[in-house]
Amino acid sequence: MNHATLPFHFQTLITKTETRFEIQFLDFPGLTAEGEIYLEAQYYAYRVLGSYLRQLTPEALTASQEHPAPTPHLTNQDFLVTIQVPTDLDPHQMQAHFDLPQTAPQAEITKIKRLIDDAPLTEDLHA
Repeated sequence: MNHATLPFHFQTLITKTETRFEIQFLDFPGLTAEGEIYLEAQYYAYRVLGSYLRQLTPEALTASQEHPAPTPHLTNQDFLVTIQVPTDLDPHQMQAHFDLPQTAPQAEITKIKRLIDDAPLTEDLHA
């Protein structure tokens, strides 16, 4: 599937708690999903987002792309993912892409991998 068929992009904040992954849709405050493991949380995120977007008018959907959500401050338990959505809003065709900073991307990759693999985090990820 090429980028042209995934014209909508929505940023999410994923937080790993002691028992689950919580996903907040930064473009739509109050819209959330969660799961015990990352893949489960991502699956529910696609379903929640698809259901929500189907309720929007085409104009509202287009307008949602005009002003990107502000990027939040991240902790050692958070990471950002952009969900790309096809024009038909089909959750089965959505794709998630990890957002990496330009500075120290390897540290962010290591942090995300540890969170998803449920490994303990160290305070200093640059060590």
